[in-house]
Amino acid sequence: MAYSINPSKRVIKYLKKLKDKKLKKKFTDIIFDTIANDPYVGSKKHGDLKAYFAYGFKHNQVDYRIAYKINDDNEIVIVVLAGPHEKFYEQLKRVLG
Repeated sequence: MAYSINPSKRVIKYLKKLKDKKLKKKFTDIIFDTIANDPYVGSKKHGDLKAYFAYGFKHNQVDYRIAYKINDDNEIVIVVLAGPHEKFYEQLKRVLG
C-alpha cells in the first residue's frame, strides 16, 4: 500500500520553479511513485540527520537528492527538501534548524 506524500512548502516552491520539464517529471515520479510505494528505498542518514532518508538520482550529469521523513503510524512520507546534491546536506541542516 502506498504512503501518502506530504511535500513541504519549500519542495513545492522548488518544483514549481524548475524550468527543465524532464527534471520536474523525474522529481515528481520519484516522489509520488517510487518513494510513496517504498519509502525505505532511500538511504537512511546518520548522526544529526538520523531521522531522515535521502534518495539520490542523476539528471544531465548532475546529482540530485530528495530528503524525507517516514511516519509509519499514519503511513505518511514528509518530503522536506529536494534539489541538487551540491551543499544539499548543509541546506537540509539549516532547514531543520
